[in-house]
Amino acid sequence: MCDPDGRTCYGWKGWRHLAERAPTTARGPWHDLSHPLDANVPKVPLFPAPVFEQVMTMPSKPINVTRMEMIVHIGTHLDSPRHFFLDGPALEDVPLDRFTGRGIVWRVSGLGDAEPITPAHLGGLGERLSDGDILFLNTGWHHHVGTSRYDDDHPVLAPETADWLVERGIKLLGMDTPTPDEALARRRPDFAYPVHRR
Repeated sequence: MCDPDGRTCYGWKGWRHLAERAPTTARGPWHDLSHPLDANVPKVPLFPAPVFEQVMTMPSKPINVTRMEMIVHIGTHLDSPRHFFLDGPALEDVPLDRFTGRGIVWRVSGLGDAEPITPAHLGGLGERLSDGDILFLNTGWHHHVGTSRYDDDHPVLAPETADWLVERGIKLLGMDTPTPDEALARRRPDFAYPVHRR
């Protein structure tokens, strides 16, 4: 949260240097992780549902055109550094090499409601991660999309786990939860997005 004079809205530390790596070749099938973009797309309850309106339709018009009105942080999305730092780059300013590269999908199973993912849950991952890897944590929570459990009880990344991942040099983290931080319904008034800020 920004303090009244805006000081805490700043603090972007810049991109960490990534070592040069040889190009990689996919060793498995491609998986589409995106949620369908419709009025029921998963979103934080705080945000309004998206609106889609067909403004032109064939055959009465020569083309089909749809108007969309939506918050950008719903469904499958990426957060840019600007999401939490006014001096950080917006999504269009993020270099494309930050979105590509070797990726690891790591299964974290047996998590209870709102259980923090700790470094212990990632046992064995440390030896497999290389500097500049992309990491996806598969908690299985995507099976709860469309339920209050998905929104209110999802697993969270413990701040010490975020630190552990930063120390290992990952460049991108993906999760199958609405947010890596605490669920909106569980946040205290002084909540400061500790995982996002790390």
